[in-house]
Amino acid sequence: MDKTEDVYYVKAASISAPALYAIFYQYRHKNKVVVLDDCDIIHKTGKDKSDILDMLKGVTEVTKGPRHISWERASPNPLMRENNIPTKFEFKGSVVWITNDTIEDISKKCKSHWNALSSRFNQIKVYFTEQEKLLYTLYLIEECDMLGKNCEGKEGGYSLKIQSEVIDYINDNYKSFKEITPRLATKIADIRHNFPKNWKKLVSNQL
Repeated sequence: MDKTEDVYYVKAASISAPALYAIFYQYRHKNKVVVLDDCDIIHKTGKDKSDILDMLKGVTEVTKGPRHISWERASPNPLMRENNIPTKFEFKGSVVWITNDTIEDISKKCKSHWNALSSRFNQIKVYFTEQEKLLYTLYLIEECDMLGKNCEGKEGGYSLKIQSEVIDYINDNYKSFKEITPRLATKIADIRHNFPKNWKKLVSNQL
C-alpha cells in the first residue's frame, strides 16, 4: 500500500537486543510494522538471543490488554539513554518475521521459547516446487525487468539480447540445475556478459 513511512525493514542483518528494543519503541504505535527479513535471531548465543526471543514474545502477545516490553537493567543502555527510550513501553504495532530456516530449525534453536513463539505468530510456509521456481524466476525477468533497469547485479542492467539468451538457456536446462532462483539467473547473465564466447561452458561447469 506504499506506506513505507509505517514500516521498518531490517534485511539480512545481525541485530542486537538493545537495537531491536529501540526499533520496537520507534514503531510502537498502531499500524506500524517491523519486518525482520533473514536477520540473525535464532543463531545467536547467550543473553542476547534470550533477550531478543523474550522481546518477540512480548510484542506478539495475543491479549485484549496492552502488550508491554521492558528493559530492566541495573544501569540504562547507552543507546536507550541517548534516545530517551524508557525501560518499559506499550507496543501496539505488528511484526513480520521472514526466515529461510525451517520450523524444525527454529524449534530446535529456540528450545523452551518455541511453544510461546509458535502460538503467537501466524505461520505461513512458502515452499515452491521446481516448476514454480522456474516460473517465478522467468516472471521476474520478463515482467519485472529483473535483469534490465531493475537489475541489482549490474548498473543499468544487461542488454535485451543477453536477457533473451539467459531465458532460453534456463528454459532448455532448468532440470540440470540444482535449483532455479533469481540469483542464479543473475549469475548466468553476468557470465554471459563477461565471457560471450564460452559462457555456456562456464555456466555448465560452475552452476
